[in-house]
Amino acid sequence: MHANQSQHQTTKSGTSSTPSPKNTALATPTIRLNDEHAGATLVPPWLLFSLGGLEVIWGIGMNCVQVYTSVSAFFAILQGETMNTLLQRHETPIETITSAVRLAPIHSLIALVISVSIQIAVLMVSQRISAVWQRMREHAGMRGAAIEVISHLTFLQVYGLIGFVANVIGDVTFITLYTHNLVVLFLWCIFLTGSSTIVLLDGAQRLWGGFQMRVAYLRRMQQQQSSGHN
Repeated sequence: MHANQSQHQTTKSGTSSTPSPKNTALATPTIRLNDEHAGATLVPPWLLFSLGGLEVIWGIGMNCVQVYTSVSAFFAILQGETMNTLLQRHETPIETITSAVRLAPIHSLIALVISVSIQIAVLMVSQRISAVWQRMREHAGMRGAAIEVISHLTFLQVYGLIGFVANVIGDVTFITLYTHNLVVLFLWCIFLTGSSTIVLLDGAQRLWGGFQMRVAYLRRMQQQQSSGHN
C-alpha cells in the first residue's frame, strides 16, 4: 500500500510538472510584424537595403524641403510685417518697396537661422523619442512606453518639442500662401513632417538592420569554414 501511495504521488507530481498545451502556447513569444527586431528577420537583407535606402534618400530630401518651406514662410512673415509697418507710417509705395528690398538680406538670414535650427531640433527630439520609445516598449508595453517617454523629457526634449511647434507653424504659413484647402493643408503638414522624421529614422534602422544581418551572415559563414577545415 505504501508503494502504491508512493507511485501515486510520483505520478501526480509528474503530471503537475508537465506543462499543458495552453501554458506552452502562452509561454511562446509572439513575433510582431511591426517589431523592428523580430520583424526585420522576416525579410531578406536586400529588401532592407533597398527600402531603407529609399526612405533615407526621401527623408533627407524632405528635410531640405522643410528648410525651404520654413525659410519662405518666415521670410514672408518678416517682409509682410515690415511692409505693414511702413504703410501705417504713410510711406509711399516706392519707399515701402525700397525698404523691403533693403531689409530682404537680413530677413533671409533670420529666416534661414530659424529654419535650420528648427529642423535640427526636430531631428534631435525625433531620434531621442524613437530610441526611448523602442527601448521602453520592449519592457513596459505601448501605454507604459508613452508614460516613460513623457517622464524622460528633459530640457533638450522640450527644446525639440518647441521646434516641432515652430515647424508646424512654418508648414502652415507656407502652404496658406498658395491654398486654403483644409485637406491639402492637413496632408501637407502630416506627410511632410512624417517624411522628414519618421521615414528618415525608419530607413536608417532598416539599413542598420540589414548591415547587422549581413555581418552576422558573413561571421557564420566564416565559422562554418573554420569548423570545416578543422
